[in-house]
Amino acid sequence: MQLLSVIFLINCSVWPLWWVLFGLLMWLLGWLFGRSKVKKYKGEIVALTGDYKKLTASNAQLENDVKIIKNDYDRTNTSLIQAKNGLTDSNNKYNGALSKYRMLETEKDNITNERNSLLAEKKVWEDERQKLQENSLDAADANISNKAISDLQEKLSETERALAACEASKIKDDKVSFVAPPPPPPPPPSVSDTSQINSLVSSNEPAPENTPEPTSSSGNAQTGMGSYFQDTNFQILEGVGPKIESILKDAGYTNWASLANASETDLQKVLDDAGPRYRMHNASDWSTQAKFASRSQWDQLVKFQKDIDGDVSEPNSKAEKLYFKAMGFAAAKPGDLKVVEGIGPKIESLLKNAGIQNWAMLASANVNRLQDILTAAGDRYRLADPGTWPKQAELANEGKWTELKEYQDFLSGGKA
Repeated sequence: MQLLSVIFLINCSVWPLWWVLFGLLMWLLGWLFGRSKVKKYKGEIVALTGDYKKLTASNAQLENDVKIIKNDYDRTNTSLIQAKNGLTDSNNKYNGALSKYRMLETEKDNITNERNSLLAEKKVWEDERQKLQENSLDAADANISNKAISDLQEKLSETERALAACEASKIKDDKVSFVAPPPPPPPPPSVSDTSQINSLVSSNEPAPENTPEPTSSSGNAQTGMGSYFQDTNFQILEGVGPKIESILKDAGYTNWASLANASETDLQKVLDDAGPRYRMHNASDWSTQAKFASRSQWDQLVKFQKDIDGDVSEPNSKAEKLYFKAMGFAAAKPGDLKVVEGIGPKIESLLKNAGIQNWAMLASANVNRLQDILTAAGDRYRLADPGTWPKQAELANEGKWTELKEYQDFLSGGKA
């Protein structure tokens, strides 16, 4: 009993000590746990700080990359604009080359026609020589005829060489001449030259369909007809062909002014001295025509030639025909849309397939419709600009060739 009492007393005196020890233990455990947590959080803070620095550096790098990409974009956009401008220039040059090609084709046709005319002239000479031989004319006349045929054959060979050169080079880099070069001076005519040959060479060509009256160009030798003819070209005068032109120049008449001062008697004497083949020609109005030409009075010359021609079915004078031929429009027909600058054979085919068959229909066509036709044909036609085509077609349809030529000289590849 006493033992139990002693144990109870000991327990009652030690109990507070147990609580103290328990509190110390709890504090130690809390301190150890808190320290590990703080260390962990510090490690995380250090890691986050490192990540933040990396992100900041990465952001700076990205901003630098954006600047580089923006600079590359600006350079690429500038290159694209330059390429587009270069493509536009190339298209203009292409259209210009097509225009030159059409003019060369016209020149080729003119040379071909001249060749055919010379072949016909040669046949006339051959027939005449045959007749001379059959009729047993004297040897002198026969020799003269043979010489004339030889000269004609030489001229024919020159024309064939010119035709071959035209066919060999479709497009030239140098400027294409719209004026056919004057024929080389023929050899002095012989007394046996026939009037049939002269009339064949100097005869007027049939007027093309829808060929217009030229506009007034009086008073200025550098506009209208005056810009296409040299004052040494006597063949614009009614009744004067290459042979007679050569005879007049051999007689000392070198230009329109000198011919304008000649009297009818002087000119008739030149023809009489050239031989009996030329005596039948009437030189009474040559001085008057030359006077109009030397003064650049083209309207008066045209009216005068129509009056002396006396053929009401012939709409154009000789000067007009040579004028339109020199401009390159002599062979143009209403269905030839290639007369319009900017339209080549391919585009002409596209327009005709779309129902635009002639100048009148093209003149009345809406520009938006023309653009739709080109766009539908593919990318290669989208760069063509039809903005001036109706205007050009209207001038062609109305026969205003001078205005059309001046308008086309103003354009660049068919574009205003």
